[in-house]
Amino acid sequence: VTLSAEEPGALVAEAYVPLLDETFTAKIDYDGTPAMTESDLRDEFRKAKNDIPSAKDKGESQDEQKIDEMIDDINSHWDGAGSVEGANQIQARLIELRMKLDDIEERAKIPEKIEEIEYYIGRVEKYETSITSAQRSELSSIKKELERLSKKNDIGALERLLEQLLDLWRDVMRDRPEHWRGLLQYVFQHRAEMSEKAEAERLLAQGAKAIEMNDVDMMRKCGIRLLNLLPEDVKADAQRGHIASGDGGLVVGA
Repeated sequence: VTLSAEEPGALVAEAYVPLLDETFTAKIDYDGTPAMTESDLRDEFRKAKNDIPSAKDKGESQDEQKIDEMIDDINSHWDGAGSVEGANQIQARLIELRMKLDDIEERAKIPEKIEEIEYYIGRVEKYETSITSAQRSELSSIKKELERLSKKNDIGALERLLEQLLDLWRDVMRDRPEHWRGLLQYVFQHRAEMSEKAEAERLLAQGAKAIEMNDVDMMRKCGIRLLNLLPEDVKADAQRGHIASGDGGLVVGA
């Protein structure tokens, strides 16, 4: 974010968004009243400073230097906090500081996101000899993209890549009986949390019979219907593959 005074009573803010590779410009006109009082500004400054130690721990040396410079810059403007222009300039700088802290927090998630992507690549690779040529081609493309993104600080692109990989994983697992057996085992463990007990018992019985007969289609239907009887957080765990099963993870696609 770059801030500049265009004229008395106006600021120009330019923000570069890496995710879109685009710069946005906005003119901020003052209406004669500061957007925030000096007391409010100092409260926001205090809150931001409380988050700084965590950000410095997660960031790089240049991040720490930039944060210190931004703090010094804000401190140098407090004498003018009582005026409309001075208050708005401080507010703009506080927004810039908050964006910097948020950016560091997002970048700190990158190693974990890469690890999650590598985990699901390994899950798909386990079936590489039996998947289709189109699935192998998509897997190869995902691996190349991960290698490229590993050199960048783009958490948004990594999240989109993970969603693409999860779609591939669902596609690979959709017709495999171990996938649906794992789901039925999972929902059985959480049967006490289901919203409709009688319906759940009926579907669990059908699911058990489907496992016995190795009926993949019936396992899928029972599993998905049972999943929809669970609380959203439990359902989300299953859908993102955070449960143990014979293949090392399960992702459910309706």
